Amino acid sequence: TEKQFEFKNHQVIIKLEADPNTQEILVNVNQIEFKRIISNLINNSIEAIPSDKIGEVLITQTLSDLNNTLITIQDNGKGISNDLINKLGEKGFSYKKENSNKSGFGLGLNHAKDCIDKFGGRLIIESEVGIGTTLKIYLPCIIQEKISVSSDDFYDCVLLDNDELVSLIWQSRAKKKDIKLLVIRKPAELEFYLSKISKNNTTIYIDSELGENQVKGEEFAEVLQYDGYQKLILTTGHDKEKFAHLPWLECIGKTCPF
Repeated sequence: TEKQFEFKNHQVIIKLEADPNTQEILVNVNQIEFKRIISNLINNSIEAIPSDKIGEVLITQTLSDLNNTLITIQDNGKGISNDLINKLGEKGFSYKKENSNKSGFGLGLNHAKDCIDKFGGRLIIESEVGIGTTLKIYLPCIIQEKISVSSDDFYDCVLLDNDELVSLIWQSRAKKKDIKLLVIRKPAELEFYLSKISKNNTTIYIDSELGENQVKGEEFAEVLQYDGYQKLILTTGHDKEKFAHLPWLECIGKTCPF
């Protein structure tokens, strides 16, 4: 989601396809470091796509076997020759990507490979010049037994708002009404609580203005609606007519509704 918004003004389509069977999997990685690795690899794929071409980057997550999960990042960029692929594994080697002033492709890839090796996994590069590149990340996994989740485990409501005073008011009201409320400040924080948010029953309130360098609330609501979340409400001081192009999105004022 972060990358979709980061590159929303580029001619690139970013898609994620995750096998539902991987939802119960754990891998032993440094979460912050691994997120940075994935982010950099997606950047590499996008920057390798010629400016005169509609870019496509597909990220998939599957089970390669009972012991490993496989994450792939596939692009339709200019591709990499076999000679260059061999050099990318060498420390200190740097390759300047087309349409980019950055020159850390080899350095970044080498760092990613070292980190993934430390996690007990492996990184494989497959590429064809003029067709594109696929990065394959294999990680040893632990498959958890599925645990039944009752409705009592879910939040009743979520508030996404970067205003501290608004958050405090909502939390106070929720406590008085015995409502299980989750308050977050940034869209990216939501991913840490997805297991406790019901797509059908949890109401998600989203402020339209989430602060500098953050996506608009109505744009994030579109992502959630696409992912299947049913109860989405925009909290905004703007006129409702501004959001008439989103007829499925209910709009209310900034006052706490409970």
